[in-house]
Amino acid sequence: MKTTLANRIQVWEMQFESVATWTQNVEDDIFMRKPSEDKWSISQIIHHIMLSESQILSSMQWRIANNKIHHSIWPGMLKLWFLKVRFEILLPMKAPEYVADPVNTPKSETMQEWSKIRNDWKLYVETLQSDVYKKAVFKHPILGYLNLYLTLQFMTIHLQRHKKQIKNLLKSDETHM
Repeated sequence: MKTTLANRIQVWEMQFESVATWTQNVEDDIFMRKPSEDKWSISQIIHHIMLSESQILSSMQWRIANNKIHHSIWPGMLKLWFLKVRFEILLPMKAPEYVADPVNTPKSETMQEWSKIRNDWKLYVETLQSDVYKKAVFKHPILGYLNLYLTLQFMTIHLQRHKKQIKNLLKSDETHM
C-alpha cells in the first residue's frame, strides 16, 4: 500500500479513535438521548456515519468487481474542497435518503458494529492493486466520481463534521448534569 494511502487511512482511523475515546465513559441513556425530536442522538450520528461508510464500501466493491472504474476526474477534488468548507462552518445539510434514518442503539453494539465496518474497509483496501488507487471507485451523489484517495478524504471530512456534532452534544450534556 502506498504511503499516502496508508497516511489517509491512518488519519481516518485517528478520527474514529477520538470518537471512541470521547464516548468511552458515556452511559447509554446519554449516548442514545436525542436533544430534540428533529435532532440525532450520538448513537444515531454514529449510525449515519456507519451507513455512509458501509454504502461507500459496497459501492466501491461493486464498481471494482464489475470493472466500472475509470480515471479519476479533477472536478471531484474541487467539489470536495467546497464540501469541506461547508462542513467546517456546520451549514445544515440534508443527508441522502439512504443514510438519513439511522437507528438508535446502545453504545457497545454501535461501537462494535462501527469497528467491524472500518475493519472490513481496511482489509478490502489492502487487497487492492495500486493501479486502482487513482481511478474513480466511488460516485458520490453531489461530488461525482472520486478515486480511492478522495473517497478516504471525503470519509475523513464527513467524520470530522459529525465529530463536532458529537462533541457539542457531549458538552451540552455536561452542562445539564
